[in-house]
Amino acid sequence: MYARKARGAQRTDARQLSRALLLAPGGRAHAKPSLQIVADDVRCTHGCTVAELAGEELFYFAARGVGPEAAREALTYSFAAEVVDALPHPGLAARARGAVREALREALAAERARRATGAAAAAEE
Repeated sequence: MYARKARGAQRTDARQLSRALLLAPGGRAHAKPSLQIVADDVRCTHGCTVAELAGEELFYFAARGVGPEAAREALTYSFAAEVVDALPHPGLAARARGAVREALREALAAERARRATGAAAAAEE
């Protein structure tokens, strides 16, 4: 991520935030915020958060009768929806929502297959 505040950008406010959700065991995220500030009177902040789905969140869904796969899908989609819902053009937001749902379904299916393969290999040992 890169943000630049030019000399003439006095009295401006900039925020830079990177959030990553780890979906697989051993997953990693790399964030490197970069601010170049050449103005004197500006306010700039940056931050980064990397997390995986918390057990409490999954428990909340389970306590309401929602299975673990549906809970993971809902939580992961809501993570991405925060960005998609901020898009200013409704048509673009709708297309992005569909693309996110499809990519999420594919990623969760791949994760299920990976877990099933690992469980089958463990059962054979």
